[in-house]
Amino acid sequence: MSVLGTLLQLAHFLLAIKIWICSWIKHVAKPWAPFKGRDVQSYDSKSLKRLPIHLGVIILEDNISYIDIANIIIWCMTLGISYISVYDRKGAIRQNQNHLAEEIHKRQEELYKKRRESFNINVYNGLYDSSKNTGSSSSNSSDVQLLSEEDGQLSLVQVAKEISKSVKEKRWKVEDVSLQNVENYLLEKSRFPDPDLVIKFGAAECLMGFLPWQIRLTEFFVSPSHRGLSYKTFLSLLQDYGNTQQRFGK
Repeated sequence: MSVLGTLLQLAHFLLAIKIWICSWIKHVAKPWAPFKGRDVQSYDSKSLKRLPIHLGVIILEDNISYIDIANIIIWCMTLGISYISVYDRKGAIRQNQNHLAEEIHKRQEELYKKRRESFNINVYNGLYDSSKNTGSSSSNSSDVQLLSEEDGQLSLVQVAKEISKSVKEKRWKVEDVSLQNVENYLLEKSRFPDPDLVIKFGAAECLMGFLPWQIRLTEFFVSPSHRGLSYKTFLSLLQDYGNTQQRFGK
């Protein structure tokens, strides 16, 4: 074989290696890139015009990636988002709560190494669950609630029954049943404020019963899929939220 032929084969081989490495970085390594340290994300948080206090995540896809959901939760924690609600209609995520907790733990280990104790993530099973299964309360903590359809429209039915019972037992007066009082009652039952921002993943047009009472002033953004979501894409959604004009009720 000529020297030129050998060089061409070598160049072809090196090009193939380069393409493979680029593909690997894109599809495998990319989700882990943000976990090199907290400093970059702390800088990103300061660069955002505004940050949601409570972020809602709606998963409208059948194939759920617990790795990617754990990524979102960790990103929220490091950026300073205090409350995260993760919703799927059938409650599959809630049923696999331990699996999600394992993925969160892995990412905490990767991100914080020996400093993992500086942040805590408290996971709640449902809208009115008073227990938590990871971490402990502190100033450096994020609260996560795993929701399903039962916590949306069906929870309003339950609240209506409770208020009706209170009126019947004369603990409430009929004239006390107002929009504001019902809203206050819901807030008292829930540990979370209303969501400021909701990101919907999937092609469905509707919200599939996600917290209908609590989203009157919520901003909504749509992303095709949560699977393989990169930190860059997630941050761009938060930047879009920061650039929108805040809505207020009348």
